[in-house]
Amino acid sequence: MINNRIALIGLGWLGMPLAQELQSKGYRLTVSSRNKEKLTYIEAQGWMPLNFNAIASPNLSEVNAEDLKSVQHLIITLPPSTFKENTSLLKILLEKFDPNCQVIFTSSTGIYLNENRAYDETSAVDTSSLLGVLEQEIKHRSNYCILRLAGLIGPKRHPVKFLLNQETRENGAAEVNLVHQNDVIQAIIACISEEKNKIIYNVCYPDHPTRAEYYNKASQFYYQKEMTFNSGEKGRSILGSKIEKERKFKYSHKITDFGYII
Repeated sequence: MINNRIALIGLGWLGMPLAQELQSKGYRLTVSSRNKEKLTYIEAQGWMPLNFNAIASPNLSEVNAEDLKSVQHLIITLPPSTFKENTSLLKILLEKFDPNCQVIFTSSTGIYLNENRAYDETSAVDTSSLLGVLEQEIKHRSNYCILRLAGLIGPKRHPVKFLLNQETRENGAAEVNLVHQNDVIQAIIACISEEKNKIIYNVCYPDHPTRAEYYNKASQFYYQKEMTFNSGEKGRSILGSKIEKERKFKYSHKITDFGYII
């Protein structure tokens, strides 16, 4: 049994299967939600429930501060839009946990500029963007791992659904930057099991077919339909190999591994 205690903030499309995977590995979980039904579900799973509205509030009347201070790993999988109206909410949240607690934050490769070139973790980012502000807050911590996620695909989530009915599809020559839900989960676990202070990783498949090539294959697989695009420019390519070199992690899916229900 693993004694490490993890607080997971965000129980959505990524957070739910992540919590289940962490539980299967023996981690002790504290899980937050705003939804009363989810809080009931959390408790039924044997996880410690936390009301996000309370944990992110300056008033700790509904939260045992000592319980939060004993957490070794804090994983935040909330979408950036959660902090759009109040970016200081992230700072308030972080202050509830021990300064030495490892923070794993799921950011996005959308933080990079949109130029026709390759981007690795040293590339310039838009520091004035919401993601830029949130990442900067995370960087004030003494122990963090920021995961910049490419476009997410997996069960009940794939961009081909939205492209199917578009009359005009642009940028067919642009490279695709995607990653499967399960590979993101394994990347997060790799960062937990091998702590390394103050690190940033891109999480993106090494294969970058063009939008026209990739989405036409996906459309044929799921809908038996052809999909055409206007050509456009090459666009950016996200390099996600650093995490494979530094952690016990390998991308287990291929970008064209379809077959899951979308």
